[in-house]
Amino acid sequence: MNSRSIGQNCSRSPRLNTGSIALTRATNLSRTSSVTRRESRPPISQFGRNRQTHETRRPTGGGVGLDGKVVVVTGGTGYLGSSVCKAFAETGATVVSVYLLDREIPYFEKVLGALGKNVTLLKADVMQPGEMDRVTKEILPRLKRIDVLVNTVGGYMAGPVEEASAEDFDRAMALNLKSTYLACKAVVPSMREAKRGAIVSVSSEAALQGDEESFLYSASKSGVNRLTESLARELKAANVRVNCVMPRIMDTPSNREAMPKANFSKWVTTDQVARVIRWLCSDDAGPITGAAIPVYGGP
Repeated sequence: MNSRSIGQNCSRSPRLNTGSIALTRATNLSRTSSVTRRESRPPISQFGRNRQTHETRRPTGGGVGLDGKVVVVTGGTGYLGSSVCKAFAETGATVVSVYLLDREIPYFEKVLGALGKNVTLLKADVMQPGEMDRVTKEILPRLKRIDVLVNTVGGYMAGPVEEASAEDFDRAMALNLKSTYLACKAVVPSMREAKRGAIVSVSSEAALQGDEESFLYSASKSGVNRLTESLARELKAANVRVNCVMPRIMDTPSNREAMPKANFSKWVTTDQVARVIRWLCSDDAGPITGAAIPVYGGP
């Protein structure tokens, strides 16, 4: 297929891209690099090792009840994922950033800065069955629970329907929908047992209305909305809340490069989206489940 396949959790424009950029690597993050073959994976020895004390945490609005919570962020080194990790780390949460692409780490470390001491990197391909199961099995013995799951893995694919192959369709579904399903499937059992938890997935405005040559993206993101609604009903009795956010175009360096003449003031920033996600996981949003929240930016 001559489709355009770019970015993580973009909007509907075929020119959007939220991939990584190269920046100077920081050295203050505890990192665990887990690969698929189990015998090659080192033990996770730094979970919680660098957790900040209550006195050194920076109080930040919109994070009521998140201090000390264990937060897992998939796609956690991308543009949006890095902002999400930062938003939760600011509240004193213990954050596990699940990532795949090493080239994204320098940007991630720059965004987190000193807050990185409260974040652990854990490598996994969340589109592959069993990978998120492995992640949860490595987290739970050390941190005892997972309070919050944020699914930011995703990407934009576009092109004429007659040029789309079955492989293109499968790729779009795996990237945007299957990754979300597999992460939820792995984390939900521990949340059910604890009878508490919050899950937020990243959908898109495109989930509400298909655009020209964007059927792969729109269909897969619509699936995220339906998955959110179904899980919210299924898990309500277990006191697990499930919601999603629907950004429009996000303001990232690569999107600015792709659309230099656009009005950037109308774009929503990744930090703004991250704060909405954080609020949905806070005690203040306790009554909300099954919602798809538009995060569109300026008028």
